[in-house]
Amino acid sequence: MFLVTTVDLCMHLYLWQLPLDRFLQTPWFKIGKESVTLTWLLQITLAFLGVVIFSRLLKHFLKERLLTRLDQGNREAVAVLISYSTAVLGLIILLQMFGFDVATLTVILGTLGIGIGFGLQEMTKHLVSGLVLLLEGKLQVGDYVEFDGLSGYIKEISIRSTLIHTFDGGVCGGSQ
Repeated sequence: MFLVTTVDLCMHLYLWQLPLDRFLQTPWFKIGKESVTLTWLLQITLAFLGVVIFSRLLKHFLKERLLTRLDQGNREAVAVLISYSTAVLGLIILLQMFGFDVATLTVILGTLGIGIGFGLQEMTKHLVSGLVLLLEGKLQVGDYVEFDGLSGYIKEISIRSTLIHTFDGGVCGGSQ
């Protein structure tokens, strides 16, 4: 069904005197020196998804295969920090590969830092407290907790949230 729809779309584009390659390569606008086309957007989206998927697979590999000698809480903390660092580094490399000036990006991130300082304090507080929970190791995956009338075992601790597996089979998540 999908193939028929795709072929049909290609035939209509050709019949309308708009070949597919010209459609994909027509610039929409410019970012710096880079012309933004549909092909360029698809490439950067796929590359971004590749970095995210690689980061998640790396986290899983670290937790399940490489860091097995560490206790579960430290294993989670190390795996999360390494996978997030890998994702950030990968995204910076992607931005450079796709023509973004990273020096200009530092100015934007500095401005964003000021915005976080004023407008996103609550979110920043949650991220910092999640990082402290991960590094301090007071709460670990597998610990029994009671919170706001819920009780269960910690399933996952990340920088943004903690997942709790309750006794009725549900999974509850909350920010730090």
